[in-house]
Amino acid sequence: MQKLSVFVKNNYFLLIFLILPFIVFWRNFAPISDKVYFGNDSLISFYTLRSIMNQFVEGHLPLWDPHTFYGIPLLTRPDSLVFYPPLGFLVIFSIIFKFGMERFFVLMEAITVFHMSFAGICTYFFLRRLGLSKFSSFIGGIIYMFNGNIIAFTNTTGLLISMTWLPLIFLTYDSLVRKPSLNKALIFGLVFAVPITTFAWQNAITYHIYFLIFYTLFLIRYKEIDIEKSFLYIVFSFSIAVIIAGVVVLPGLEVPKVSDRAALDYGLSAYGGDVKFRELPDLIMPYMSAHSYAEGGVLELYSGTTPVIYVGILTLLLIVPAFFRKNKLVVFFFFISILFLLFSLGGETPIFDIFYIVLFPLMKPFRNINKIAYISFFCLSIVAAFGLENITTYYDEVKLQLVKYNKILLQLFVLMTSGLFLLVILGDQILWKFIPGSQSVHIFSFLNVVILFYILFSLSILCIGIIKPENQNYLKVLIFVVIFSDLFMFAKNYPINNYGKNPDKLFANSDVIKFITAGKNFTDRSDVRQIPNNYASALNNINHIDGYLVYRSSVLNKMLALMPLEPRNNLVDTVSNVKYIVSGSETVGEDYKLAFTETVTSQNRSKYYLSAPVPSGLDEAPEGVKIKVFENKNLIPYIHFVKKVAVKTDEAAAQILSNQKMDPLNEALISPDSAKSATDLGTGTVSFSFLQPYELQIKVHATKPSFIATSQPYYAEWKATLNGNPYVVTRTNISFMGFFVPQGDSTIIVKYYPKTFYTGLMITIVSLLGVIFLFILSIKFPGFEKRFFQRSR
Repeated sequence: MQKLSVFVKNNYFLLIFLILPFIVFWRNFAPISDKVYFGNDSLISFYTLRSIMNQFVEGHLPLWDPHTFYGIPLLTRPDSLVFYPPLGFLVIFSIIFKFGMERFFVLMEAITVFHMSFAGICTYFFLRRLGLSKFSSFIGGIIYMFNGNIIAFTNTTGLLISMTWLPLIFLTYDSLVRKPSLNKALIFGLVFAVPITTFAWQNAITYHIYFLIFYTLFLIRYKEIDIEKSFLYIVFSFSIAVIIAGVVVLPGLEVPKVSDRAALDYGLSAYGGDVKFRELPDLIMPYMSAHSYAEGGVLELYSGTTPVIYVGILTLLLIVPAFFRKNKLVVFFFFISILFLLFSLGGETPIFDIFYIVLFPLMKPFRNINKIAYISFFCLSIVAAFGLENITTYYDEVKLQLVKYNKILLQLFVLMTSGLFLLVILGDQILWKFIPGSQSVHIFSFLNVVILFYILFSLSILCIGIIKPENQNYLKVLIFVVIFSDLFMFAKNYPINNYGKNPDKLFANSDVIKFITAGKNFTDRSDVRQIPNNYASALNNINHIDGYLVYRSSVLNKMLALMPLEPRNNLVDTVSNVKYIVSGSETVGEDYKLAFTETVTSQNRSKYYLSAPVPSGLDEAPEGVKIKVFENKNLIPYIHFVKKVAVKTDEAAAQILSNQKMDPLNEALISPDSAKSATDLGTGTVSFSFLQPYELQIKVHATKPSFIATSQPYYAEWKATLNGNPYVVTRTNISFMGFFVPQGDSTIIVKYYPKTFYTGLMITIVSLLGVIFLFILSIKFPGFEKRFFQRSR
């Protein structure tokens, strides 16, 4: 018991870091609420990991998911997240202990929340390395772990991971460049490799490296490192990181060949998802575009923007005291915070254009520039910690400057008090004249926001104003309460944290889904786009044709582009083997029959979402709405003989399909690089079975040379053999596979063989063993390192 007491006393800051995120999001873990911490992209990660686990349990190697988006890579996808250690271990433990969906989800949610604690703890240790006190380091950690950029992107698991790993990356890099050694290079390489395995490469590689380059230049400028000595270690450690993450890096490099989402151009990278100038006030008061705390509604004064740049009022007020004592680190981190905040504005500032022109090749991966703001807030958390250190530890030295600062803050306080009084008296008459647009929001919603800011500002200047050596303990408690309460309100009320739903409450578990999946036959597909739950329903073994995903074939996108919601193109649906269309409409076309109807009631409405003007873009369907399932009356066999094939470019084929000028049962369109046109082809019998989700067996008896068309999605990694010999897969009907077959009996085996993945996996395993070997070698033979690097130089 005494040992436990000593441990708590020595590490209570770290324990608080572990507890705080669960205090903020306790409702998500309570049985009284259906709310969950993450939604959208995180649900993709959840179902991907869950599918990998399910296939392992069923005895399959989870290379391929046959249910999702016509069929997609699974374990082999660079964005599967299974090679990120915490989530990979979650899958392993779930297999061993047979976790159900609900327990798996709760554990993944807990891992997601814990990343905030991880970010705070690593920031704390970095600040301690810089010589700051425990309390100042603690507050700096809280500021970073709850900053607006991290909160805004918690719905994207890979981004959250790379953002929260930044402090540890920076800590290990700082140690490496200042006193380089083989062990430090190996440690940094391992640390830097971990977020790379999430495939969030914008942050995990590009943004991080830019930050580290600026820091290296700063250290060189002040001659704090020997760059000649450090250079080889730095290059070596980055190389180690990329090689260790080879199982993700090699498949990731293949994505531009597969997916349209990797084709970034300047317009998208410069202007897609930027922070807007009109959002900058959110640095001080994000409640303007986040939730109104009194009435629970949403007050949107800035149309089309999202508050992702909040760091707390007291954080900003602590910036000035950071400069009360000369410190070049404070100047550096403040400069970088401003630079990266301007950089996050993207196309709205010349800063981005200058960087783009100078560094064109390196700028191509930049997309959604607001994601880079977390680096600015990491720097601000460091600056604020220095400010707090100056006015607590060095009170006597900065007392005169602090008095002047307090006078200015008190003057601001008086102005705010006057402004609040005028707002209460005359606000209803004058305020809305200066707000753009016709907002039908009651004045007191805005007034609540102003009062909340007024209270937080008052408490913040109180923290700075009462600092004296004799009342430090009271001050620390007050500072903690103000910082945490301020950031807590933003994190708890940010819209993404208010509409996530537990998976067992989603559309994926409704009676409609039970109907369209009753046959458990993943060759029969469904289109549920009119019920916008693609994040969940498309990824729960529902044979869904569309949804948001990085690793989806660009040739499949060409087919999806030909598939309107209403009226339906029956030829495209038939070629694509779309059996069911789920809709709220009265009809979707004459070639479809109504197969099932469910009425939305108070009991099931949480499973049905419709497009709505709410922060999430979705809202529960009103009671009484009928959700209908229409069945395609012209469905043809998944694999069948055709009498005629015509060579057509994708553009020509798209035109034919769009105009419905083809008989899908007897004709097929093949790509120009596949074969020649042919008519009067043979017929016969064909049967097929999936030996594994990634292995298709087709048995054919043909009366003469023939062609069989399929609705199996085309990916280059699918390899075919005909009677045991390698055979060519013919891209058919733009997005699917087809095969020319000889007369007689034939057996075609089509198997998904991701060579790049296997190569990357082998590189990862060998490199990890190599790192372990080098660790042991450097410990047992210290002279080895010196001889090796001297010889290299």
